[in-house]
Amino acid sequence: MMTLSVRLRLVVTAALLAAPLLHARAADPPSDGQTSPDPDEALITRLQETIVDADYDAMDFSAVVDDLRERFDLNIHVPWSAFRWIGGRRDDRVTIKLKQISLATLLEMLTGQLGDQTEKVTYSVRSSVIVIAPRYHLSRNTVMKTYDITDLIESGYATRRFGNTPVLSLKLTGREFFGGERRESDKKRGRGGGGGSIFGDPGEDPAREMELVQEIVDMLQENVGPDDWRNMGGDVASLHPYNNTLIIRHTINGHRRIRAFFEMIRNSMPQPLDGEVIVLRLRADKADEWRRRLGPGYPRLSQVQLDDLLKTATEDRVLFRATTTALNGQRMWFSALTQRTVLTGFDAVVGDQSAALTPKSDFATEGLELIVLPLLKPGTQEITLDVQMAWVPSSTVQQRGVAMAHPGTSATIDQITQTMRTVSTTAKVRLDEALVLTIPDKLDDQGRAIAHEDWLIIRVSRP
Repeated sequence: MMTLSVRLRLVVTAALLAAPLLHARAADPPSDGQTSPDPDEALITRLQETIVDADYDAMDFSAVVDDLRERFDLNIHVPWSAFRWIGGRRDDRVTIKLKQISLATLLEMLTGQLGDQTEKVTYSVRSSVIVIAPRYHLSRNTVMKTYDITDLIESGYATRRFGNTPVLSLKLTGREFFGGERRESDKKRGRGGGGGSIFGDPGEDPAREMELVQEIVDMLQENVGPDDWRNMGGDVASLHPYNNTLIIRHTINGHRRIRAFFEMIRNSMPQPLDGEVIVLRLRADKADEWRRRLGPGYPRLSQVQLDDLLKTATEDRVLFRATTTALNGQRMWFSALTQRTVLTGFDAVVGDQSAALTPKSDFATEGLELIVLPLLKPGTQEITLDVQMAWVPSSTVQQRGVAMAHPGTSATIDQITQTMRTVSTTAKVRLDEALVLTIPDKLDDQGRAIAHEDWLIIRVSRP
């Protein structure tokens, strides 16, 4: 007997030690590296895809549940104690007469006849079981999922304001800013607003991104189960934004509705557009000749006319050319800048019985920054272009002698001469049609270009 007892203890101990190992092996993913489908998701898909006829005439609620279990091999659980809490009973009468509806719709019709205005009944799926219960009871059957909405923020679907074009500015000597007003937030930081590279971040500012996230959250909560969200008086779902991610706790079928909402939004996102920008230098007489050749269509050029124009231009006459891709309603950003460090003066440094001068430096900027905001009218070929450009064609730096405070000493500083040429306009064209904006170099008394004209050519097309 002692030997048998020892053997039993050994067997039990071995079984207890092996249980965690067996459980861990059962939880391992399949050998092919693919994860198994979520059984709850599979069950919801089955409910949505199974089409049935329903003929219940004043039938007891419990009898309807039994019929659904048997006919469609469903695991359905009804917590009757929770039903009694809201005054519900097994023999509550249900009437549904419908043809060719999904099981999911049938369950929605069934639960819609139960409860009242204050205590609604619904169904959820948990561990392959359909649970029919009051809404407050199902608030415990929730799972947490994350939703990345970065693409919706960058595209600005239904939230981007067409007039929200950033302001261009180029920093010149003397802390002057040209090409537009400075934003209040940028004034505090002492820089030009709305720029990229030396101008700052070309993307949306953080405050604007927070506004876009909130607008998407508002759209979601107003259109997907408004009564579910805790922050709107519900007791089922919660939502917390974190950067460009939404952390949402909801029921399984609640998450299905959320995914369907985002899928609808993404399917209706603006289409991608290609943008091409060319700055072409023409002699004044050649520019006049081309205007006559283009006729009444000027300043709009067809693709054939643009190709002919570029064929006649030598490489040294194309000052700038670039292409980009953006979504409809999203700005296209072009930038080509050069900076030089220049000596602008000296600061006196005074120490114990000694003095010295330290040089002061600044930057001379050359190049251009261009923003094109295309807005394609839905269902048409008509596109509106909001254009803003700031261009410093060249910067001349000359050394100038200055007298120093110390007798018999002198030095030189850099005297900077810079010019700014800007373009800011809104125009309507057709897709694949180029728009010409003329930037004359110098004008005579009659307003005609003396030496040459620079043509800013913008063309937007579908990829």
